[in-house]
Amino acid sequence: MDWWRSGRGCVYVLKNGIHPETGVEVFSRFVEWVAAGVSPQIGNRDLQNVSYHPELSELHRSLVNGQPFRRLVDEVLVPFRSSLESQEIKSLAVFPLVISGQFRGFIGFDYCRERRVWSPQTHQMLEAASSAIGSTLNQWEVDAALLAANAELQKPDRGTPPAPADHDQPHGGARSQAIARNSLADFVAGIEKFAVT
Repeated sequence: MDWWRSGRGCVYVLKNGIHPETGVEVFSRFVEWVAAGVSPQIGNRDLQNVSYHPELSELHRSLVNGQPFRRLVDEVLVPFRSSLESQEIKSLAVFPLVISGQFRGFIGFDYCRERRVWSPQTHQMLEAASSAIGSTLNQWEVDAALLAANAELQKPDRGTPPAPADHDQPHGGARSQAIARNSLADFVAGIEKFAVT
């Protein structure tokens, strides 16, 4: 895949949540994998607790309807475009992550530093990869729920309520801290944490 071999690629997962102060739906960068020569963005505070509305309504509308969002950055409306340009992104393809029937975030593939139109073959491959990740996350979440339910049944004191799922918690807590990933194995481990924390 020339997109990755070129050293200009970035893959990331962003997770939906609720802003701790405003109560609106937001997303935060959860995990990423960048090619050599691409600036990591996992520590970028501007990518934490970002509201979809009003600036990113076009992105949200596509994703919540299960549709990918594939654009050259110069086709994207300001101020979303300004944010992408500050990250040296020239082209992006974003796919929704639907877990247990709910829109829970998205996975994005960026082409940095050089304007490039995604080929139909590359788009199909990225869509298939995103779908596989979503299916895996869904299965992991089902498994985690079953394990949690089993653990609850094993408790001597059944009066203690189970801890709420991470997606019900505001971002910024210790359980949802973004961690930089430097290898594919770390990236996959981070995706697994998306489902089970």
